[in-house]
Amino acid sequence: MRELNGESQRVIAVRRRTQESLRAFIESGAQQERRAVERVLRQLEKLAVTFKDQDVGLRTPLAVCLPSGSFTVRSPSSIRLRLPGERLDTGQVVAHTNNSSASDTMLESLETVQILEVAIGLRVLLDANGPMTVGQLLGHRPIQGGLEELVAHVRIAKAVDAISLEGREQVLVSDRDSQQILAGIPQLLPSADRFPEDLETLAL
Repeated sequence: MRELNGESQRVIAVRRRTQESLRAFIESGAQQERRAVERVLRQLEKLAVTFKDQDVGLRTPLAVCLPSGSFTVRSPSSIRLRLPGERLDTGQVVAHTNNSSASDTMLESLETVQILEVAIGLRVLLDANGPMTVGQLLGHRPIQGGLEELVAHVRIAKAVDAISLEGREQVLVSDRDSQQILAGIPQLLPSADRFPEDLETLAL
């Protein structure tokens, strides 16, 4: 049954493409030109049939002038090839070997969030106050690790199969420079009973 359904879908697709091609052929005016040529050919066939009853030599040379228009002949050698651009001068380029270890400045710019500790804190908070959305949880437990910690909250809510509500909620997050960032997140409603006994089993 599945193969029959697939074959019928392919037949319908081929028929649709044929109809589109036919419509494009008709609208392009090519059909009218083809009909005009066929009409002239039929007239020539009728005249050729009448030659049998007339005293007309079929091998008589005739001077025929056809309005073919002008034409030009070009040689492949006349084609102007594009010349390559100027060669790039790399003589003053100095190669630098990438560092294999992170600098202290780079490490200071990283915001590390212990997601397991965040999950423990959320479970304690939900156990004491009941189900709350991620935005409500942030009202009780403000974020200290910037956007990375906000992402950790959303990941934890999804990992425990939190109830997904309609719409989104807006939350304010402070980064390392105390800049306020307005973020939109899905409205998820986790509860304490959805957390496993061993939080390390969560797919975080």
